[in-house]
Amino acid sequence: MTRTTKECRAGEHCEPATLGQAIQCLLMHSHLTISEIATRVGKSEGYLRKASNADYEELHLQADTLLAASLVTGNLVAVRFLAAQLGCLVVPVPQGAADDDSIYEAFSRAVAKIGHDGDLIRRALSDHTLTHDEAASICDAIDATMEATAAIKQAVMARVHTPLKAVR
Repeated sequence: MTRTTKECRAGEHCEPATLGQAIQCLLMHSHLTISEIATRVGKSEGYLRKASNADYEELHLQADTLLAASLVTGNLVAVRFLAAQLGCLVVPVPQGAADDDSIYEAFSRAVAKIGHDGDLIRRALSDHTLTHDEAASICDAIDATMEATAAIKQAVMARVHTPLKAVR
């Protein structure tokens, strides 16, 4: 489901059901205009406008353009959509070093999400049935919680200036 630009930027992020909707959000709901994105990724504005039309299934972005647009906008919606299709999650690596407060903040955010997930589950099961929409909502929330939990690990590793890969 793609929301309006204003809603998406205000925190009611898009929940794309198709790759086309994910690309539309990436290109149309980012802090950069489509013209600015086109300039920064080296593609024509017309190409990006066609690619941003979720109903125009004949054109999707090439992987290099999708990556470049995600990098310049900081909008990971299309990457997250693709990862979800593969059964994976996306956990952005924090930039720079973390401090004690950022580790605790990451932990607090994850705990709050777990509480929210518990409330969703309790409400969904209160009538002893679980609809497809309720299950989808719970799964989306759990995915966000897993990303938030992984962010704790990222912050801990950033605190000691150690790349995550080196810990294994």
